[in-house]
Amino acid sequence: MLRAIVSELEGFSNPCKKYVVALLETMLALRGRVNFTNLERQGGSSARTHGRWHRREHPFREINREVIRALVSGLCLIAMDATFVRKSGKSTPGVGRFWSGTAGRLERGLEVSLVSVVDVAGKRAFALDATQNLPAENEGTAVTAALAHLQETKSDWPKGVAYGVFDGWYARKTFVDGVLKEGLHMIGKLRSDSNLRYLFIGPHEIRPGRRLTYLGKVKLDTPDGFTRLGELAPGVEWFTAAVYHVAFKRNLRVVLVVDQTKAKPKRHLFFSTDTEIDAALILEYYQARFHIEFLFRDAKQFAGLQHCQSRNPKALDFHFNAAFCAVNLAKAEAVTAGDNVFSMASHKARAFNQFYLNRIIETFGLNAEPIKNHPAFKVFTQWGTLAA
Repeated sequence: MLRAIVSELEGFSNPCKKYVVALLETMLALRGRVNFTNLERQGGSSARTHGRWHRREHPFREINREVIRALVSGLCLIAMDATFVRKSGKSTPGVGRFWSGTAGRLERGLEVSLVSVVDVAGKRAFALDATQNLPAENEGTAVTAALAHLQETKSDWPKGVAYGVFDGWYARKTFVDGVLKEGLHMIGKLRSDSNLRYLFIGPHEIRPGRRLTYLGKVKLDTPDGFTRLGELAPGVEWFTAAVYHVAFKRNLRVVLVVDQTKAKPKRHLFFSTDTEIDAALILEYYQARFHIEFLFRDAKQFAGLQHCQSRNPKALDFHFNAAFCAVNLAKAEAVTAGDNVFSMASHKARAFNQFYLNRIIETFGLNAEPIKNHPAFKVFTQWGTLAA
């Protein structure tokens, strides 16, 4: 699939295409850290060559787009989130203090923003484009930068996509308005103390003055104006209502989940700018957003997302996108092979085994055809992979 996609790309030279194919194949078979030194040891090209190519334009978004088009045919969502990348030193552009979910606090390093496509039926996400977030003076600047990144990828979104799912950090008026402007309805999470008002839907009295639009402020501890939908689990109730968000200045469909299994009830508030959407779909789509976290995990653990030692902004951008593209290709191979469960660890083990066996065959000048047709060859390529 990779070679077929790259051969059809326009605007990139043949040497660039050849290098990208070789790089991604090496990254998927590489043991250890994915840096220029290790790429030189196992990839053939010198560390200087890798450094030079990493400072050029790359076709990874185009490759990701074609992988998504080939594998995602049903309902899909646009999902966006950012992840913390450890980086030491003082001279790397963009180094600052960012939120680390693993540590649960602000830490010094880099932050990478990722736009992805979530396949709802297949329960998986594919990366589309990654970019580095620079330290912002305030949250408004950071939100504007995130919106600009999302808008930049619009031409590569799958046709017919109607919803974008984002976590609570993106629930700000500037971002909500921008998402709607791009033709998407937004699904996300609100603060439990959000300023909401009930909509007035009854008959209007004949009296002077402006007609009633809202009834009163929503109090989540007593959601009398919500429709109870039952229990999601024992002790976990959920409710829905169409309300007005004062800060967003628009009507929303919200879903309130009340967890009463704890000593102190916890309330979670989800929303959609599409007021006609079914409440169950809001929860389903928001839960599907979590698949982007698996992209972050696999890119960090198996594709060297945090291993780039370059201090060049273009090289960093090249490396981040190469890591996510490698994960996409591993998933594509699993999907085409019909694997029910995707394991990046198994794919890496299989790719390394094939690489190592091919290197032995080439080094000893053996006839490859009878060896690769032997049943034992498949046994050795599966060495160290997870059982099906």
